[in-house]
Amino acid sequence: MMELVIVGSVAIDRIHSPTGEVAEVMGGSALYSALAASKFTSPGIVGVVGRDRGDQIISFLEDNSVDTRGIEIKDGKTFFWEGRYFQDINNRETLDLDLGVFGDFNPDVIEDYRKSKVLFLANISPSLQLGLLGQIEADYVVLDTMDHWIDSERQLLLDVLSRIDLLIINDSEALLLSGKNNVVKAANYILSVLKGDLIIKRGEHGAIFFSKEYMSFAPAYPLEEPIDPTGAGDSFAGGLLGYLVSKDLDMACIPEGMLYASAIASFCVESFGPDGIAGASINDIKARVEFLKKITCGHLEQ
Repeated sequence: MMELVIVGSVAIDRIHSPTGEVAEVMGGSALYSALAASKFTSPGIVGVVGRDRGDQIISFLEDNSVDTRGIEIKDGKTFFWEGRYFQDINNRETLDLDLGVFGDFNPDVIEDYRKSKVLFLANISPSLQLGLLGQIEADYVVLDTMDHWIDSERQLLLDVLSRIDLLIINDSEALLLSGKNNVVKAANYILSVLKGDLIIKRGEHGAIFFSKEYMSFAPAYPLEEPIDPTGAGDSFAGGLLGYLVSKDLDMACIPEGMLYASAIASFCVESFGPDGIAGASINDIKARVEFLKKITCGHLEQ
């Protein structure tokens, strides 16, 4: 049985930062979340890449303890996204988008991935997510989505939500899904349609875990000069799930796991692409977790 299987996009991104710097890097929801999870376990990816960059991407992932047997290499181009960030790093615009081989992504999951402790269905269509629930038997199922699917496939998305254990979305998506005007109201509505629990990500303002029993807050690690937030939310999700796997899915560990997730996401944001996470050691991550604990529950020495 696999400990963690992640399904989502694997891509090439061209990032324009507010400083005017431009970088072309590896990306995609599955790549970022798997790289973050690899700090605690060896996750498997279900995805697709083109022959243009496939070997490079797979080699990078394998060098970082990610199981790539579920990635298919197809004739054609790897999913490509180009975007520009503004001085308010939370705002961006898409300059170019080419789905490439990801456009007809419809995976046939390999046998070794069909049983897993945790399944993370990253940002793909609800119809694909539903099909994957029929292919992969998991003890704990986690899902991400986006505004496009909330608008275009709402009823199917609600059907999927009734079958999962944890939903991880950002605050604007939570408001859109719920039709409410603040995060707490949104969370209460979403919990009423979920089988399980909810995490709402709020960017530089941290993340909140909601269950029917309790709430828990994790701050974002403060950075003076964020460079590239692409993949930060996926890194947060992957870091949390990798940590929970390492704790045998003890749900009491979610609050601390969110601190680890925030710390890992901070390494993503302070550099272009996934190299910041790849270069962070577990001791580097733990140091930032301890800092977050101090600013949340104690004080920093002057």
